[in-house]
Amino acid sequence: MTHPRNIARTNPALRRAGFVAAFTLFFFVVVGLTLPGSRTSAEEATPTPSPTPPTEMPKLGIKPVGEDGIFFTETIEPGKSADLSVEFFNPGSFDIEVLTYAADVYSLINGGFGAELAGEPASGTTTWLSFEPQQFDLRRGKGVQVPFAVAVPEETAPGEYITSLVIQTAEAIKGTGDLAVDQILRQAVAVAITVPGDQRPGLELGAASYKDNAVVDSLLFEVRNTGNVHLKPQGTVRIVDATGAEILSAEVAMDTVYAGTTTMLELGLSEPFRLGEYQAFLELGDPDRGGHAAADGVPLAVTELTELTTTSVQVDNLSVDLVRTPDGKTVQFANVGVSVRNSGETVQNTQIVLSVERDGELVEEYPLTSDAPLETGPTSLQQRYLPLTGWMPGSYSFTVSVETVDPSSGNVTVLATSAEPVVHVIA
Repeated sequence: MTHPRNIARTNPALRRAGFVAAFTLFFFVVVGLTLPGSRTSAEEATPTPSPTPPTEMPKLGIKPVGEDGIFFTETIEPGKSADLSVEFFNPGSFDIEVLTYAADVYSLINGGFGAELAGEPASGTTTWLSFEPQQFDLRRGKGVQVPFAVAVPEETAPGEYITSLVIQTAEAIKGTGDLAVDQILRQAVAVAITVPGDQRPGLELGAASYKDNAVVDSLLFEVRNTGNVHLKPQGTVRIVDATGAEILSAEVAMDTVYAGTTTMLELGLSEPFRLGEYQAFLELGDPDRGGHAAADGVPLAVTELTELTTTSVQVDNLSVDLVRTPDGKTVQFANVGVSVRNSGETVQNTQIVLSVERDGELVEEYPLTSDAPLETGPTSLQQRYLPLTGWMPGSYSFTVSVETVDPSSGNVTVLATSAEPVVHVIA
């Protein structure tokens, strides 16, 4: 028996990567269930029992043709164009049906490269690409080269622009267990375009907020890149209480915040704040490229939480087993198993969320299930997991929570969390 907490935050379907190398290839899983107001796959799926998946995950690859790096970097004058080529390849051991498309790029929370999902409308720089979506069978051990052009409109202002090309599995990969969800694997490569001219770095800071979370509370600060070049902001955060006493002082660093985009700086807290009114003092800038912003005395409120009735939901077990290549050197993915028990009535609009940390830093909160009723009795699920950034050396900590989502407001109530984290160290 646990006591739920009502937390004024939206659901965690938006994968929150901590620190991601700008422009690098990224490989991740999209669940095939839709969460309100989130970035999820365009195709919907119903949680249903499904067969045990193959032990080996599909493998997808994408790379520029004729480029020295792992992403496209082009300098193009307004009114001019460039002819390029991309290779999609399958390094796996079986054929796979794939979908390829161009996608807008956005800045992840704490900075970094994020690409929109299939079916999302193209805008801005993406419309410069003459690349139409294609679906085809990609043979094992083979690659396909696809030519495309980038045409910069005549009226384009100087600056740095970015879009992406994506390859993903055309069909979802089935999960297993009582609450099985479909998964789509995808990989993307950046197309970075510089239009020559004056560089104008610019940063603005917006509102501050406090996020109460079942795993770790955090502070959120809105960060806007108002200039025409990509920036990696760093600086300091200071919080004072209503008496003026300093209760937090920290140095912060973000990965790339792309020109013309807005994202959030998220700072995890080792201890939650007490209820009350606070002020935030934030200063950020890119020491190499310029751009500076400061915000003094930004109001920050930690408000009373609504205590709900006792819930009968509990997490009985969480297992995370790493699956490696045959030589044992490389982690391919993790098999996640969760057992949940509901000794009360059916709970509607639930989601089961895996929280992943590496070396104490939040990697992401990943929805294993979403928008599903939790029936009376035991429920189990098995799901594959791949970090958004790929596996990196460090100590990974996994916890899981069972939550309900208010369909009208998107607010989340945590019903139960796993008792102890599962820890794996990757060399």
